Amino acid sequence: MVLHLNQEASRAHRLVLVAQSQHGLITRAQALAAGYSSSAVNRLSGSGVWQSAGRGVWRLIGAPVTWRQLVLAAVLSAGDDAVASHRTAARLWGLDGWVSSDPLELSVPKGSQFRRRGLIAYGTRRLAARNHRHGIAVTGLPRTLIDLGSVLERPRLESVLDSALRTRPWLPRVLQRELHDSREAPVRGQGVLRAMLDARDEPTDSELEVLVERELRTALLWGYRMHHDIGGPEGFVANVDFAWLEQRVAVQCHGFRYHGEHRRWQRDQEQLRALTALGWAVVPITWHDITRRAPQTLGQLTLVLQRRTARPLLGTH
Repeated sequence: MVLHLNQEASRAHRLVLVAQSQHGLITRAQALAAGYSSSAVNRLSGSGVWQSAGRGVWRLIGAPVTWRQLVLAAVLSAGDDAVASHRTAARLWGLDGWVSSDPLELSVPKGSQFRRRGLIAYGTRRLAARNHRHGIAVTGLPRTLIDLGSVLERPRLESVLDSALRTRPWLPRVLQRELHDSREAPVRGQGVLRAMLDARDEPTDSELEVLVERELRTALLWGYRMHHDIGGPEGFVANVDFAWLEQRVAVQCHGFRYHGEHRRWQRDQEQLRALTALGWAVVPITWHDITRRAPQTLGQLTLVLQRRTARPLLGTH
């Protein structure tokens, strides 16, 4: 009797460890691997001790229901080759532009019969390489962006692409390679994304920031904070690339240029008005400014800083 209880406790412990790494979820295969018999699995799942979260997937009692848990449950239910994709993948990658009303989306092998209410499953012959985010199988970032080209309108896609490129200067090269490799096995959305990349003729914001920071240090303009969040009475207003807090001066780098992207331009103007209302002076710097007119650009920035400070800035830390 004691041996039986010890074995039961050991099985339960192994399963809890699995669930802890899977947002509170377990699968039939994992339960069997932990030592449970098929009849025990059926009994526990039928009694409500394990709560159904999908076909062959259960949530251990007491585990909170979260969005990531719902995503993982869908992926596990859809089979070993399924991955979170499209808007769901974008959210898992931490990209801008997702909204709470977005559907759950998966990519599954072409011909899969997996269907589930409230979820979109895309059958594909060219399965993407599997990555993992938060313990969930997901399409890689390049494939995610290509897939988004088939489901998002251009303004929203531009916002998502901008957020992906913001801190990943290597991404354009990888995207171009992915687009080239997919020519023989086309993927929906690749034409839209290729056109957007071709329309960009300047470096990413992150590449420009590196160059601007180097020039600031050369000019001995110290005392700034990078990627500083500025808030107002109603909350977050903007994240600025360089900020001198005492002088309330901000520099915004504009690297990539979207041809005809009215939405981004409008957003920038709204942020500029909000920052001005809070007493900030915003100095925009472009690739042309820092590569062709660096002395003039830095001289103008220095003048703005000096007019807003009670002490010299040059050579101070």
